[in-house]
Amino acid sequence: MIAVTAAITLERLAPAGERVARAIGIVVIRTGLFLTFHADALR
Repeated sequence: MIAVTAAITLERLAPAGERVARAIGIVVIRTGLFLTFHADALR
């Protein structure tokens, strides 16, 4: 919850909020893909 709160706060307070939102989106998608394809290795 802390990470989500920080992401939303950065998006709203940054002068280039749209860029921050896109960067956060890319990080979330990449993390999801990594976890999806490496789930067996993380056990």
